[in-house]
Amino acid sequence: MSSSPFFAPEKAAPSRLLDLPKPKTTERTRDDKENVPFRNTSPLFVWNHTVTPLGKKSPSEMLYPVVQRGTYPLIVDPHAKRTSGKNTLYPICLNSTFEGHCTCSKPGTCKTHKVGRYAGKTRLHIDLNDARWSAANYKEEDWKPIVNFIKKYHDHILPSKAFKKLTPSTTW
Repeated sequence: MSSSPFFAPEKAAPSRLLDLPKPKTTERTRDDKENVPFRNTSPLFVWNHTVTPLGKKSPSEMLYPVVQRGTYPLIVDPHAKRTSGKNTLYPICLNSTFEGHCTCSKPGTCKTHKVGRYAGKTRLHIDLNDARWSAANYKEEDWKPIVNFIKKYHDHILPSKAFKKLTPSTTW
């Protein structure tokens, strides 16, 4: 068997080919995490037994005809409060407040689109299993806007069991 350059080169490969930089390992950035679909494991709301979710409609599409404009709840983001020290109010994403197939596909781009005071703010995605929403990190009084929202629209939505545990002094 003869040595053929096709199968095995006689010479060593040039050093410039061996000194290639190693590919960088990519770390997930905040932007990447914000574009991962949000799936709620412990929701804020459940549908009232009189409401039948309509096929592929999202919760926000179902509630839009019912909820008065400008009455969506605004709450303090515990992460923003911890980092900036401000009690800035943020709207919540209604698509992420129910369990099951209801998700928000890109939380990083889930912003309020209407003109006004809260236009362009990223909506909060709340999973009650997340530690930042626990009773130790988020006071019961901070849930007041959500409680008021549920009470106002109780014909359509009800508090989940997990949310009731976070608001023990509220009469449901």
